[in-house]
Amino acid sequence: MWTYHEPAKLIFGVGAAENLNSEMEALGVTKAVLLSSKSMFRQGIPQQLAELTGGKIVAISTEVEPDPTVENVDHAAALARQNGADCVIGLGGGSVIDCAKATAAAVAENLTAAELVRKKDVKAALPIIAIPTTAGTGSEVTRVAVISDKSAGLKLAVYSQALFPKLALVDPQYTASVPKRTTAATGLDALAHALDALSSRKPSPVTNALAQKACELIVKNLEAVLEDGNNLDARAGMSQASTIAGLAFSQTGTAGSHACSYRLSIEHHIPHGEACAFTLDRWVEINAEARPELRQIYQAIGFENEAAFAAWINRMKAKGELRTTLRECGVTDRAEIAAFADHALKNNNYANNVAQIGYEGLYKLFEEKF
Repeated sequence: MWTYHEPAKLIFGVGAAENLNSEMEALGVTKAVLLSSKSMFRQGIPQQLAELTGGKIVAISTEVEPDPTVENVDHAAALARQNGADCVIGLGGGSVIDCAKATAAAVAENLTAAELVRKKDVKAALPIIAIPTTAGTGSEVTRVAVISDKSAGLKLAVYSQALFPKLALVDPQYTASVPKRTTAATGLDALAHALDALSSRKPSPVTNALAQKACELIVKNLEAVLEDGNNLDARAGMSQASTIAGLAFSQTGTAGSHACSYRLSIEHHIPHGEACAFTLDRWVEINAEARPELRQIYQAIGFENEAAFAAWINRMKAKGELRTTLRECGVTDRAEIAAFADHALKNNNYANNVAQIGYEGLYKLFEEKF
């Protein structure tokens, strides 16, 4: 038995964002707060959207860190309350969209961000509109927001049906200015979402089909867009892959690559996509041992075997100038390998992974990356 639930309305394509005003009217939105990445603000995109919507966007904020914090959410929630907002728009990468989701829930639930991320049952949120500007996170079609509480040294995920955006406007042209390294990191994050969906303990025929299609699109387009960031066809392919991968893992959850990423992000400030890519090559091989049918999927997307697929992932890391060793990530003491293995072992994402390699297996995985 399996189910599939995806309530977000999705509009994809160049010019998709031009539908914002009519879609806000259809949702009955009258006052929206827009959270934007700083790069989009410098390009004037939020200002253009505010003009397009004829005053429905009543406030704009760029106060969102790369890993959004409880302080970022509290700031945005205060802005929404002050302006009587009935909608939150996220224009940016996964960090901005996650912050928008958490803000919408904090306002509706009348909670501080610290209270929200520790609440087990989040039932309400203001309507959320997501406009992604990177091709990676898939946050525009998922029910999760990941928020950091730096004072507690924690990165916490809030899951709720209320966090599904009401509307996702995926406009590939907004990704055209993303730098090469970020393009690589977010592209491999999308691949991690697809591969984690395939190797999760909760796959279905629908999620497998979506995840395989996302992998095909990434293999076809990622190298092309790394070689020419102005290749809009390749950018569109990656945007499509990111959203499709999001549609897959929104149902299955993430798995091994994400479990191994969090300590890299929390303790060593490695961007999320780069941190997920760090062990992704090894999980391709490890999970194929536990679920041999994955080899047929790898072959269908153009690789002879899991070793060839892992080698391609490592080539994309090199082309995108991503870090591939713990030393490059700032880990200088081999004793810290134990902490990485222990942190991954205790993570719910690891429990969702088809291959259970235990503490010793995780230790060996990180030791290979030292």
